[in-house]
Amino acid sequence: MDLILARAMVARYAWQLEDPTSGIESLDAVLAWLDQAGQAAEARGWLHWAIKARLVETLARQAVNDSSGALAALHSALAMAEPGGYIRLFADEMPGLAALLRKIATGGPFVAYARRILAASYPGKIPSRVETSLLDNREGAAPRPEVVEPLVEPLSKREMEVLRLLAKGATNAEIANQLVVAPSTAKKHVIHILGKLGVSSRSKAIHRARELGLID
Repeated sequence: MDLILARAMVARYAWQLEDPTSGIESLDAVLAWLDQAGQAAEARGWLHWAIKARLVETLARQAVNDSSGALAALHSALAMAEPGGYIRLFADEMPGLAALLRKIATGGPFVAYARRILAASYPGKIPSRVETSLLDNREGAAPRPEVVEPLVEPLSKREMEVLRLLAKGATNAEIANQLVVAPSTAKKHVIHILGKLGVSSRSKAIHRARELGLID
């Protein structure tokens, strides 16, 4: 089972059944797998996939009217994503996440971040509850924000510096010495780079960066 299959099952119960809760027993397996996949990806530092797993879990729990579980899964995704400033991963799931993000944007630890995501997804305004409801229920495929970046998220100036050092074969310790930062900070930058490039290793990150013209 993978995220594509999980998405397919979520869509089936969210949009094809008159009573989404009738599929909760079948969705239990999907939810269990998503939880395991998210934990495994996070443990390996694959933030891109860990965040995506939590977002799919959020949508799955919404499909079976598990509001508290959906909110908890989204909070987990936001906690992982905020340090790296991820936006597109959330924007790509609109309008499915809009109602929960709007709720989070009214109070709590992720108010500013939730508002940034909503602002990027709906330029010029944060959708009201009525507008969100209309978006969620209209016929046809859900609209997605226009893709203007080849990356999942653009790399920061510091991450570009780290990427160039990675391309030269530098280790985390060497990166830390070169940039005068702690080794743990260098490691965190590398993890964010892998996540933003959507890859699972340094070699793949370098290959992907060259494909995108980020480095020579």
